[in-house]
Amino acid sequence: MNLSLIACFSKNGVLGNAGKLPWNFPEDLLRFKKITMGHSLIMGRKTFESIGKPLHGRKIIIVSRNKNLEVANCEISDRVGKAIELAQQSDASPIVCGGSEIYKLSIPFVNKMYLTEIQKEIPGDIFFPSFDVSEWKETDSQKVGELQFQTLERK
Repeated sequence: MNLSLIACFSKNGVLGNAGKLPWNFPEDLLRFKKITMGHSLIMGRKTFESIGKPLHGRKIIIVSRNKNLEVANCEISDRVGKAIELAQQSDASPIVCGGSEIYKLSIPFVNKMYLTEIQKEIPGDIFFPSFDVSEWKETDSQKVGELQFQTLERK
């Protein structure tokens, strides 16, 4: 199974604040687009709502407990495992893209992580979950301004 994860967070692990991204880094958005274009993206309802619309060129699978949720041009799943299966029906390498709870539930199944760490602490109320760093090896790293791009692969 090929499953990746992509995330951007601050030095203190913040992913968001009050349902929004508390930053704007065009370099990270370009990297996100380049990595995710053409793939199936798995995300939680709150993450989707923060984006506000389906992303062009990508199949969106929203994970939500709301069995009545309907979103035009998106598929809905009530469980992360089911969303992964759904994504893999049309994409050999789907990507998990948030939020915190979806990341936490997905990390055990992920074999590659594309991480962007903002090199400063930012206040927020949503955090990237902890994971066992010893299970991963860094295969790429690049510093761009205040951002540290990193690719990790499971050992």
